[in-house]
Amino acid sequence: MSSAPESPVARLRLRGPAIIGALVAIVCGILAIWFRGHDGPTGPTTASAADGSASQSGEVLPIVDGWPAPAFVLAITGQQHGYIEPCGCSPKQSGGLARRADLFRQLREEKKWSVLGLETGGSLDEMRVTRPQSELKFAMILDALNGMGYRSLGLGTEELKIGAFKLFDIHSNRRVEKDFDVPFVAANVVLLGSPTLETPTRHRVLEINGHKVGVTSIYGSNYRSKLSTLPEDEIQILPPLEVLPETLAAMKKEGAEYFVLMSYSDVEESRQLAKKFPEFQLVVSAEGADDPGDEHEFIGQTLFFVSAMKGKYVNVVGVYPGEKPAVRFERIELDQDRFGRSPFVRQLMADYQLALKEAWLDPDSPLRSGAFPHPSGRQFAGVQSCKSCHASAYEVWEGSNHAHATASLLEGRPEEKGTWIDRTYDPECICCHATGWDAQDATPYADGFMDAKSTPHLVGNQCENCHGPASTHVNLETAWKKSGGPRGEALLKAREELHITPAGAEKSCLKCHDFANSPNFKFEDYWPQIEHPTPSAEKSP
Repeated sequence: MSSAPESPVARLRLRGPAIIGALVAIVCGILAIWFRGHDGPTGPTTASAADGSASQSGEVLPIVDGWPAPAFVLAITGQQHGYIEPCGCSPKQSGGLARRADLFRQLREEKKWSVLGLETGGSLDEMRVTRPQSELKFAMILDALNGMGYRSLGLGTEELKIGAFKLFDIHSNRRVEKDFDVPFVAANVVLLGSPTLETPTRHRVLEINGHKVGVTSIYGSNYRSKLSTLPEDEIQILPPLEVLPETLAAMKKEGAEYFVLMSYSDVEESRQLAKKFPEFQLVVSAEGADDPGDEHEFIGQTLFFVSAMKGKYVNVVGVYPGEKPAVRFERIELDQDRFGRSPFVRQLMADYQLALKEAWLDPDSPLRSGAFPHPSGRQFAGVQSCKSCHASAYEVWEGSNHAHATASLLEGRPEEKGTWIDRTYDPECICCHATGWDAQDATPYADGFMDAKSTPHLVGNQCENCHGPASTHVNLETAWKKSGGPRGEALLKAREELHITPAGAEKSCLKCHDFANSPNFKFEDYWPQIEHPTPSAEKSP
């Protein structure tokens, strides 16, 4: 774990423009190794069953089962896309940095193997890269990677969208920290028109267990259009075919024996690079499926696979110099049955959540600056405004988990009592656990929930998250009851605006219960639990 001169909380603090100091450098390419002497695709692999952790009989499978001790292991990940832990709503979900760190521990402490971590890039959610929360999250991710023993981070679309100036600042600040060693690596990326900036590093030659491994990374030519919103003079992408020959020559000159290419590009361009440069014993590509199973191939003597996405898997490569086969491969799913949660990563998570809380409670924090008016133009009234007229619906809601959604972020599940980390101030969590947020965008509406003290009437996942803000409806109904006069057109229109059909209800549910958060959610199964038709006695005349 990095021993920076300042505490993680101090570094993660978010205070307006001073945010850059809280970020960390993004790093790329490092050792990975692959050995010649492999006869082709007939060599054994040890991938687990289809679900990554269990056999057809439901038996939990051991990792790297039957492997002899390798000279060293490369643990390769990428395209995390901001998923630092599984959503707590579905306890059986795979992934998370804490479980990944436990895999590294098992390989090092229980297997007694030498392990090097390699990250291809794509650490953050591309659509949220420039948000203050992403800056804090990136800092936490870099600390976690460094503590696990990663020694490279490739530059993907997500990292490059941070912007050249910030990337340079992050890299410059982190590289001077004691014991931090996760530099950016990209052979064909030039920031600010200066190839001599050392941000990113073109390649690395690293020694592990007596072997020298040369690692480099490229950003795909086919991906340049993804950076169209960035000034071309700030980030230049050179043709990979032009830079890789000199990069290989430089690594050979430094004594590298094994060569690894991390290709943040589409699969076809990555395959072509593997064919064009057979010196690389290992080529890892971006793209691919969330759950790629055991997919991998050999292109000549080069092992080729995609990194997988969202932090659910780790690609483990065992290297056996001079043997046949020279490598073994297993894509390991980070499930709850085989992996615990690393204490050091849990501490980083606690620091991250504390930084979010401190920033959120600062009324001038840029973390709160994204709030915007609801598209309807109406405001949120809170569930107590619904109760007097819709008593039966309120009773259904009060007895549901929705009513306790905010509390669940504070308390966690019963089995996590004493170890749970409060996530009440995490926008990516509270957006589905309180009222008045755009759940898919993780952004509050201007009068939505902010915290339990200032907006107590919006605690929990309430009626208005599905039906829409009810302020106009409440005001008109209240005035009508007091006046005793006829119902006006505006009142009837306000009622209709809040009416929701079953199809509309399903659409609302899926904003939070999407595949990423609730992979087993089926509307037809869960809707009866919260269905609340209005009884005849409660229907307005």
